[in-house]
Parts: sequence; C-alpha cells; structure tokens
Amino acid sequence: MFRLLVIQQGKPVTHKKILQTIWGRDHGNGTENLRVVINQLRKKIEKDPAHPYDVLTEPRLGYRFNVPAPALGGIAATNRSCSS
Repeated sequence: MFRLLVIQQGKPVTHKKILQTIWGRDHGNGTENLRVVINQLRKKIEKDPAHPYDVLTEPRLGYRFNVPAPALGGIAATNRSCSS
C-alpha cells in the first residue's frame, strides 16, 4: 500500500483504488480496515503519527503521500542569505 501511495505521490488515491489494489476487486468498501492499516503505517513512518505529514487523509476520498519540499540550496540559498 505504501508503494502505491509513493508512486502516486502528491495525488490523492481513493479508498476503493487502495482496497482493490491490495486486497482484490471484491474489496472496494472496507474503509474501516483501511483506516487501521493507515494508522499502523503512520506509526512506522511518521515522526508524530497524531499529526501526520507524510500520509495525509483526503476526506471522503482516500489518502495522499505528501511530496517533501525541496531543500534550499545552491543559488536560491545564496540569494536568500544576501537579501536582507
């Protein structure tokens, strides 16, 4: 499931898509089981699972893997430090 979210990073993945990809075509409505698995995943990868940053809930839709912000570096960092 985590792989599916990472592949689609930045884009919401529906509950139905996750359930059917992981457990098969007949499992499109078991969102309670999915919530349990997402909570277990968050406990493993999030710094603060109660306030997730990596795996975000898209209300009434599904979940989204948050794209990390690029680190400042190179010219952008130099310009930023020079402009006071």
